[in-house]
Formats: sequence, structure tokens, C-alpha cells
Amino acid sequence: MKPNALKVDPDDNVATVFIELQAGDYAILESDEPGEQPLSIVAQERIPYGHKIALQPLRRGDAVVKYGAPIASATTDIEQGMHIHLHNVRSRRMGVES
Repeated sequence: MKPNALKVDPDDNVATVFIELQAGDYAILESDEPGEQPLSIVAQERIPYGHKIALQPLRRGDAVVKYGAPIASATTDIEQGMHIHLHNVRSRRMGVES
């Protein structure tokens, strides 16, 4: 299967999808390790093009990590495969929650 999502840094716990996913569709990511099979995550809900998908469960208060750095905090529990956006995270600026 061809990758349709991008995880930028090995420490990221979200990936950006570059197709629109519906619940039950797979987000396919290249492995962090050369030669390994692609990683697939089942979308739990609709995820629009260019939005983020949770690669692992996050608990309220956990950091959302993209580019290897915390970009937001979860405002609610988020399960693997859920849409990450303004409805369930709060942005961080310069390491401080806003």
C-alpha cells in the first residue's frame, strides 16, 4: 500500500494525512526503520486532508508531538486513529500552553 500520511520525526505521536480519510480507512506511514513494512493506523472518524491523526492513545494533558517538539496539549483523552484538531487539543506557543 502506498503511504498517505507523513510522520516527520521518530518522536512524533501524530501524522499528517494527505488524503481525506473516512472512519475505517487506513493511514499508511513509511516505517521509521529502513526496510520495515509500512505502519498502518485505522481512522476512527473522518480526518480531512492536511489534518492530523493520533498514532497512539493520548490522555488529557499529554503533549501532542509533531516535528519532534510539543505543539499542543490534549484537552481530552484521544484514542489511536482519532482526528487531532482544535476540538481536542490546545495550542502551545514557545513551550507555554495558550
